[in-house]
Amino acid sequence: MEKLGAILLIESGKIKQKCKSDGIFTTTSGLFFVHSSKNDPTIQGAIYYRDYWSQQNVEQIRNCCCAPSFIIAMVGAWFCILGGVFLSRVVVQPLTDLIPLTINLQDFDEVRRIARLFYSLSRALQQLSLFYQNLKLTPSDQRFFPYIRQFQFKGEDINFTYIYEIFDDHTRTIWKAKKENGQIIVVKFTPKCNIEAHNICSSEIKTESCKVIYEDIKQAIGLLHEKNFVFADLRASNILIIDTEENQRAMLVDFDWCGKSDEDR
Repeated sequence: MEKLGAILLIESGKIKQKCKSDGIFTTTSGLFFVHSSKNDPTIQGAIYYRDYWSQQNVEQIRNCCCAPSFIIAMVGAWFCILGGVFLSRVVVQPLTDLIPLTINLQDFDEVRRIARLFYSLSRALQQLSLFYQNLKLTPSDQRFFPYIRQFQFKGEDINFTYIYEIFDDHTRTIWKAKKENGQIIVVKFTPKCNIEAHNICSSEIKTESCKVIYEDIKQAIGLLHEKNFVFADLRASNILIIDTEENQRAMLVDFDWCGKSDEDR
């Protein structure tokens, strides 16, 4: 399987891409080693990753996971480590910059950096190998979503499954998900978060109010649809929140874009 994968990838590079690397080494544990003296090895590595995991003989594995892999690209004495996953589209991103191996052995910081890098890569490859060895060959739609499917709340582990990505935008990583008890949640990955502000909102805004607000807007839109009207501008700025003695209520404002279905433009 390893030899077949390497051969098919090189042939694909010759025919489809009209360029090839000087050499490629492929393993079934998700490691691709690409060396090139004429072309960008990082681009070549991404192409080979895509072609390898697109093959029919690895389809069973691809249907069960996101095919995580490391790609080591080399040009001369420089190398770069990239990571690849196979989702609804192939995603390959550099994990390091382009690093020279022609270092000054008397420079302890440079030597330590290279040593730590290869040690970390070795540990990561061991974990990746175990991942594939223990992989259950059961098709799952969760392969298209992030690997993290658990969080802690008040000391308790909460498991969830993803439903769909809310925005098709890599800069806004937000997903709709469902907890084991059926409760719908929104999962967002962010490099930073103001937890104090989040806790203020979560403690001050009552869940009952949110449900009432949702039902108010749903009812208003439903009434318009019954009369063959389209509101056409449903967004936060066009929803007015009103405080009442019991709960917060909501109403639609700004009907400038509202019109009859199939009549107004």
